[in-house]
Amino acid sequence: MTPQTDQLFYAEGFFNGSRTDFFMVGVFALLTALIISLVLQRSRCEPGVYEPRLAWLRAGIYFCICWIISWGSGVLNTLTASAEPLPGLIGDPVFIAAVAAILIFEYIAYYKVWAAGTYSLNRRRYAVTSIVFGALWGIAEAQLFLSFFAIAESFGAGMWGSAIVMWIGVGAFYGPWHRFYWDFYVAPEHNVLEWNGRKVLFVHVPNITLTIGYLLYFREPHLFVGFMAFALIGAAWYMRFPAPWDQLSRIKIIDTYIDNSVSKMQ
Repeated sequence: MTPQTDQLFYAEGFFNGSRTDFFMVGVFALLTALIISLVLQRSRCEPGVYEPRLAWLRAGIYFCICWIISWGSGVLNTLTASAEPLPGLIGDPVFIAAVAAILIFEYIAYYKVWAAGTYSLNRRRYAVTSIVFGALWGIAEAQLFLSFFAIAESFGAGMWGSAIVMWIGVGAFYGPWHRFYWDFYVAPEHNVLEWNGRKVLFVHVPNITLTIGYLLYFREPHLFVGFMAFALIGAAWYMRFPAPWDQLSRIKIIDTYIDNSVSKMQ
């Protein structure tokens, strides 16, 4: 049951019999299995070559860690506490207009602008696995982002202070994470070099700003998760994220942040 508090997120503690604890036991078990599988399979793969099955294992590990941080910060407890996640908002015209505006922006930003700065090297499109991957990615990463807010809030930063910490924290994490790990070992080659800055300025920054604004105004985190899932389904779709069994995506990993040799290929 949600306690009476002005805070948006609250932590119930660990393994105290709540329903999220039983779910998290499975997450910890899955994380262990994924790590063991990655260690065993990595030794059989050629170094420096993109391997879809390893990409899925690495992504799964990251998603599990996001869920664990969400659980520890109180985000997961809040998301699962209410049987009615949008109390009193469904009929609110301001809420409806805000949701519609954000979804329209994300469609243009991720399904048009981001897609224009992305190439796929003619990878086969696996529709179901791309959508599933994008949804898992968005649901997990949204909880990580919300955890920045929750942790700041737990230190008494208040709503606005927590929102600022979240905005700065997402930026400080997201850039290096993609630059040095995600876009090499998880995501397949997809970045058009000339579009990297445009994606940041016209897609990622306004999206996180709008969705944090939604969180602040409506104090409602569930659709924040939904917004991230919708956006990242688009990203996974247009980069043609490969299925774990795909073999044609096994190519040499290059640094598309500095190498422009194939950035015009489709």
